[in-house]
Amino acid sequence: MRTGCGTPVQHKTGTLLPLIVGIWVALGLFTLIGACGKKGDPFVPEKRLLASFRGVTARYESGKVTFTGDLVGVEKSQDLQRGKIKIRVDYAHYTSNEVPCINCPVDLSEHRITVASVGKDGRFAVGLPVSEQEGVYVFRLRVVGENGGLGPPSEILRLVIQ
Repeated sequence: MRTGCGTPVQHKTGTLLPLIVGIWVALGLFTLIGACGKKGDPFVPEKRLLASFRGVTARYESGKVTFTGDLVGVEKSQDLQRGKIKIRVDYAHYTSNEVPCINCPVDLSEHRITVASVGKDGRFAVGLPVSEQEGVYVFRLRVVGENGGLGPPSEILRLVIQ
């Protein structure tokens, strides 16, 4: 092949070929490295439980705390049709000397799951036995779904026992 001025042009395919092969090998390695690891099976995400509590109050009487309030956003389940629903009660007890401030984080490390009775109007009531220790109990309630999922937490409740 000749250029316009009559001098022959030599293609340097001998130096371009290793460069092109190197780029393809590098792209292949990057693809393999990015794709390594076990991939999970495809799945349908679980439906989030939207049932929650509003206007919850707590009252202490002779070794038992009674919670009452409104159950909202609940779907028609078999338990609800029977007038019952599972509730998880997260709680903590603080002596009078170690009560956290209102806006301080609270460690609700203890919990119990109990069954509450629910009326047709959505009002619920449940009793939870507690030890008769003086101080402050801090509670948070959540609905437990049929598959074990938890609904959004209620507001934090504080109950003083003297």
